[in-house]
Amino acid sequence: RLRQQVSGSPYLLNEETSIQVTASFGATSLAKGGHSSPEALLRLADAALYKAKELGRDRVVCLSA
Repeated sequence: RLRQQVSGSPYLLNEETSIQVTASFGATSLAKGGHSSPEALLRLADAALYKAKELGRDRVVCLSA
């Protein structure tokens, strides 16, 4: 929903100028009972963000730990 909110409306820079903004996000999840360090989860979320950027604008990529 956040991605849709960001890209859903132009942002006014001043009375005459507006811009369209997009956002890409990377996320990760840990299965119940899974074992992973906070650092490993952050690295995985970072990798997901870079994958989202690689795939193009306005994307969400989630990788499971």
